[in-house]
Amino acid sequence: MNDKLFFNGNIIDVEASGFSSDSYPVEIGIMLGSGASFEAIIKPTEDWTHWCEEAQGIHGLSRAFLHEFGQDVRVLCEHLNDFCEDQTLYSDAWVWDSFWINRLYAAAGMRPSFTCSPLEYFLSEQHVDEWLDYKRLYAKQLKLPQHRALNDAKIIANILSDEGIIQPMDLGIMPVEFNTGHTEILKSA
Repeated sequence: MNDKLFFNGNIIDVEASGFSSDSYPVEIGIMLGSGASFEAIIKPTEDWTHWCEEAQGIHGLSRAFLHEFGQDVRVLCEHLNDFCEDQTLYSDAWVWDSFWINRLYAAAGMRPSFTCSPLEYFLSEQHVDEWLDYKRLYAKQLKLPQHRALNDAKIIANILSDEGIIQPMDLGIMPVEFNTGHTEILKSA
């Protein structure tokens, strides 16, 4: 059995209506290690009513814009499942991003065909401590505004393509389930 977990280059980022248990996803961006990308604005469902003006100020997406240009959650989940089938996607804000992805799929009455795991599995302690500085620096170098989902995924992918940032992780714990609304951790054998 392989005792190392290697990074596949797949990144996911989600922007949301706020940072509370009532918040929901408003935009999703994905960069696969193959170079393929996916982005979508998400149309809120009728029961997604939470809105935080501060979050809107960060990502710049208004509720009116989401309702006019957003994709229906079921159609979006079908596209995501096709694009990401059997992939593991890594997030630098895994707790929130996995929460919002689960909320998206629950609203669609579907299960994701992919898993989501913390990017921190592959970062040294120093890189974790300096992560926000890396993101600001790369956003500036790439001339990409932060806090738009695909831009953030591209920024993260570029950071990680630099030699020395990503390190294989010894498998002491490994995420095995994303689709149930929570992640179970199993000890590796």
